[in-house]
Amino acid sequence: HCIAWAAATPTLGQSPAPAGARKTLLVLGDSLSAEYGIARGKGWVALMEARIAKEAPGWQVVNASISGETTS
Repeated sequence: HCIAWAAATPTLGQSPAPAGARKTLLVLGDSLSAEYGIARGKGWVALMEARIAKEAPGWQVVNASISGETTS
């Protein structure tokens, strides 16, 4: 299971982001997102991050996944 959240605009009540500000994609997930049991940098989040870097510069990907985290 995975949740991805993108912060492209400021939250309600905040000033607009300055021009050229980096946007963030936050990935929250379990062992599949945290690359458990595979080489570091070979999981789907790292692959997506590399693709985003090529196709949508200005975005950063933060992988906050924790192996063993599950939903009920």
